Amino acid sequence: MGSVFSRLLTCVYHKCIDRTCAKDIATTATNTTTNPVVTIRQPPVGNRKTSMDVTRHNFLETLREIEAIISAADFATIDTELSGLRRLDTKGMQLLDTADERYAKLKQSIAGFSLIQFGLTCFQAVPNDTADGHHYACHSYNFYIFPQKSSGINKAMGDRVFSVQTSSLQFLASNGFDFNKLIIDGISYLNDAEEKLCVEAIEAQKKANAESAAANSSTTGGKSSPAVSALTDEDKRFVDEIVVKVREFMADESRETIDLSPCNAFKRRLIYESLKSQDFNDSVEMKTVMVSQNSSDRYVSVSKVDKLVKERKDEESLTEAIGFSKIIQLLIKYQKPIIGHNVLLDLMHTFNQFIEPLPNDYKTFRNLIHAIFPIVYDTKHIASAPVFKDKLENTALGDLHERLKTSPFKTIDVELKNGKHCDGKALHEAGYDSYVTGVCFVGLVHYLGSLVDPKVTRFDAILLGDYQNKLFLTYSHDIHHFNLEADEPVPNRDHVFHVTFPKEWKTNELFHLFSAFGGVAIGWVNETSALCALKDPSNADKIRKSLLKTTSTNSTYKVISYKEFVAKQSAQSSSSSSTPTSAVADDVRDGLKRNAKSRASPQTPNANPYKKSKVIDAKSPAAEKVTPNVSKHKPKLFEEPADWEVDIN
Repeated sequence: MGSVFSRLLTCVYHKCIDRTCAKDIATTATNTTTNPVVTIRQPPVGNRKTSMDVTRHNFLETLREIEAIISAADFATIDTELSGLRRLDTKGMQLLDTADERYAKLKQSIAGFSLIQFGLTCFQAVPNDTADGHHYACHSYNFYIFPQKSSGINKAMGDRVFSVQTSSLQFLASNGFDFNKLIIDGISYLNDAEEKLCVEAIEAQKKANAESAAANSSTTGGKSSPAVSALTDEDKRFVDEIVVKVREFMADESRETIDLSPCNAFKRRLIYESLKSQDFNDSVEMKTVMVSQNSSDRYVSVSKVDKLVKERKDEESLTEAIGFSKIIQLLIKYQKPIIGHNVLLDLMHTFNQFIEPLPNDYKTFRNLIHAIFPIVYDTKHIASAPVFKDKLENTALGDLHERLKTSPFKTIDVELKNGKHCDGKALHEAGYDSYVTGVCFVGLVHYLGSLVDPKVTRFDAILLGDYQNKLFLTYSHDIHHFNLEADEPVPNRDHVFHVTFPKEWKTNELFHLFSAFGGVAIGWVNETSALCALKDPSNADKIRKSLLKTTSTNSTYKVISYKEFVAKQSAQSSSSSSTPTSAVADDVRDGLKRNAKSRASPQTPNANPYKKSKVIDAKSPAAEKVTPNVSKHKPKLFEEPADWEVDIN
C-alpha cells in the first residue's frame, strides 16, 4: 500500500492526477499486493525559457521590480518543485480519512524535504478595445531555492541539512531541471524565527562595537586598543605604523582602497582590533585577501565606506540572508489573491519553509494560512465542479491548459512581459507551471462569467465566491476540499463499516461479502482491516440487520459501524494526543498578522481592486432591479457532486 500512496502523492504533487488516474490508482491499491510499475508521461522539453530565472546573483536587483509587479497585480499564481514527496516511515492516505487525519499524514510526509523551486506569475488586466474590454499582462519568475552554507550575517544559523528522494530527483531530471543552477546559484532563506535571531544578532553586534569604541576612546585617547597595550615594543610599532598608514589613506581623497602588507594571523588580528578602536571605525571596511590562489600568505585590504553606504550594504546583507522569504513577505504584505493548481501541498511547504514549522493540527494550519493569504483559489477545485463535468474529462494541469483552448471555452489573450512562450511544453518547471495555472484560471473565470447575466469577462470575487479558499483534496470518498474559512461539514458515514478479516483476504473477498448490498468503495486501513462505504447508502439498515448480527457468531471476519470504529480509535489515542488550544492558535495567527503589517508600507488605494467589483449575482434583489428580465434559472456553479467519490469497483 505504501508504494501506491507514493505513486498517488507523486501524481498529486506534480499536478498530473485526474478522476481517471485516481480510479486507476485506487484499483491498483485494492487489487494487488505487489508494487505497481509507475509510468509518468513526460512532455517534450522544447524551449524551456518562459519565466525569468531568479538566482542569488540577480535576486537583490530584481527584488524591487518584483515588489512593484506584485503591488500592481490583480492576482498572483504560484507553483513549486520539491526535493521529495514522502518519507518511507509515513502513513498512506486512505479513502475515508478525516480532514485532521489527512492533514496529519501530509504534514508527516513532507517533513525533511525542501521546496527547491518556486514559480510566481503576477497577472494584471489591461484595458483595450476588444469585445472583452481587456487583455491580461503578466510577469513570470522562476526562483531557484537552496539553503546556502551559512556565513557572515547569518552564520549563527549553522549548516542546514538537505534531504532528497531519488524518485523526485529522477522525475525532475527527466523534465530538464538544472540541478547545478540550484546548488550553485540557489537563493537561501530564513523563516520568521531565524530572521528575528539574525536581526537581534546584528543589533547586538552594533551595540557592542559602539560600546567598545567608546570605552577604547576614553581609556586610550583613541590611539590604540587595550588589547594592544600589553604587546612587545615591536608589535606596538607595527600597530602604530598601520594606524598612521590608514589615517594618511583616509585623508587622501584620490584613493578608495589600501592593501596592507602580508602578515601572519596574529598581526592581522592586531590590525582589525586597532582599526576598530579608532574614530574612523564606521568609515572603513576590512577584509582578508589571499595573495594568490596557490599562496597561503594573506593581507588585510581596507576600503573607505560612507556611513550611509555602509548602512545600505548592511541592509542589503540582511535582505540577502533573508533571501527568498522576502518574496513570501511581499505576497503577505500586499494580500493579493493566490491561485494554484492542486495547491494544498504548495501552501504547506511554503508555510513550513519560509514562515514557521507547520502546526500539529489541521484547524490551526487552516486559520494561519487564511490569516496570511486571505483569498486563495485552486484551479483544480474549480475545474472539478459540476458545471464543468461534461466539458473537462481531465483536470491535470497540462491537459486542462490544452482543453481550455477549444470550444466552448475561449482562448484568453495573455501577454507575457518578461519572457517568451515555449516552442514546446515545459511542464514541471515551477515558473512555467505558475504561468499555465494563471492562463487556466482566467479561462475558467471567463467561462463562468459567460453563464451569468450581465456577463463577466475578468476576475471577480463575487463570481468566484463559491470557490474561494477551497483547496482540492484528492483520493477522498466524501471530503472533496479543505475549506480555509470554515469547518468542513461532518460527512454522514452511517453507510460506512469497518471490517476486520484474515491476512489472506484480498479485495475480491470484501466485494463478495458486500455483493448483496450493492457494492462498496474500499479504503484499506492495514492488511487485516478496511473501511467499506456502501455505494447505495439506503442499504445500511440491511447491513445492520445481517452482517453486524452475524459478526458475533462468525470468527472469520468482524463488521462494526463507522461510529464504533471511530470511538475505539479515539479511546486508543486520547491519552497521547494533544492539540494546541484555540487561544494559542489565535496568538500565533495574530503574531503573523503583526509581522506582515510591520513589514508593510501603506498600500495604494487600488491595492485590492477586486473588492470594488460591481458584478451583481443574478439571484440577488439588486439584480432584479437592474435586469428585470434576467433568468431566474442561473446555472448552479458549485455543489458537492455525488460522483466525486473514487469508484473502485
